[in-house]
Amino acid sequence: MHTVTPNNYILLAIFTVSVSVVVAKIALMTNEQIVFEAACLTAAAVIGIQIFAFTGFKKIEGVESFSIMAPFLSAVGMTFAVSGLFVVASTNSLSDPEDIKSSRMNTLYAGIGCALLALVMLFDTSMVIGGKSMMFSLGPECYILGAL
Repeated sequence: MHTVTPNNYILLAIFTVSVSVVVAKIALMTNEQIVFEAACLTAAAVIGIQIFAFTGFKKIEGVESFSIMAPFLSAVGMTFAVSGLFVVASTNSLSDPEDIKSSRMNTLYAGIGCALLALVMLFDTSMVIGGKSMMFSLGPECYILGAL
């Protein structure tokens, strides 16, 4: 059913709307500073991957198994840089030591979660693109499944 053309677009639209509603409900119940930090960290990870993609990567013989690590390190570097900015900004704006610790822990968990998101995003992208060194790959008819 996910490979038939009109059905897969409808299923993808239903899934996207459902996830958007769930994320919106969770964001409404959460502190707005945490939601802002998560959005900025996610944007930093995506920008890090795009910077890597735009600059290009030369294939090195015998390093095919670690080819996903270079864009991951680029994304994690951007994520940790933005996390550091949030830690410095929250330390300067808060006066209570307990609030500073709580803010740092929130930023730490958001940074770790964003790094894991970047790794999953890179793995899924490499599954859609495929290749000889990949254990799993999706065919060209499974692009909707890869988008999920």
